[in-house]
Amino acid sequence: TEQFSHSPYNGLVDKERLASYFGPVSQCVGKGIERKIVKDVAPDILTAFFFYPALALCNQRLYLELELNQENIDAAFELAWDAMKR
Repeated sequence: TEQFSHSPYNGLVDKERLASYFGPVSQCVGKGIERKIVKDVAPDILTAFFFYPALALCNQRLYLELELNQENIDAAFELAWDAMKR
């Protein structure tokens, strides 16, 4: 994902079409803000704090020693959630 997003091919992607795939996620984040479940910050910031840590942890080249077992997955989710929740 990182490599593609920094390549010239990223410019060929239809951004509106891509945004339509993330519509449900955006709606969920918006509802979370409205209901005061998550922090009232820009949805892009919330999305970054939730998804990018997960993507980084899945990159085994960065974290050679990390075993993605259920305990570590739960801990990563809790850390991301703690960053977002009110």
